[in-house]
Amino acid sequence: MIQKFIELGSGFTDLYEWIEILNRNQDRIVHIFAFTSHHNNRQYLSYAIALTPTQPGDFQPIYICREGITLKDGQSKRKDLITFEVEKLGKTIIPIDVKHSSFFETSDLFYNYLIALLRLNHLIPPLQ
Repeated sequence: MIQKFIELGSGFTDLYEWIEILNRNQDRIVHIFAFTSHHNNRQYLSYAIALTPTQPGDFQPIYICREGITLKDGQSKRKDLITFEVEKLGKTIIPIDVKHSSFFETSDLFYNYLIALLRLNHLIPPLQ
């Protein structure tokens, strides 16, 4: 099984694409994650969707908008929009506190960290 993060971007319009993936892949959703991180006294939120693996190929995509939402006092209109869309589908969001991507030298290392974190918590299947 190969898992890979597919970064959509971090802007407001990228969240609309994320929502479209959410709505069009309802039957493939395994988990929805809200990764919270801190950097320079600011709180950031990254949303990710893990889908069922492809057949054939055994590839599990995880679509993410990395640190696309800056929270002020834990709130944001973008966060409210995502919460509304997820609840509309009857799904839940798994919140996870993580290190900010700037802690890592490359985005690949950041995504390897997230994959390891998700595997260790049995949220995605182990490497086979």
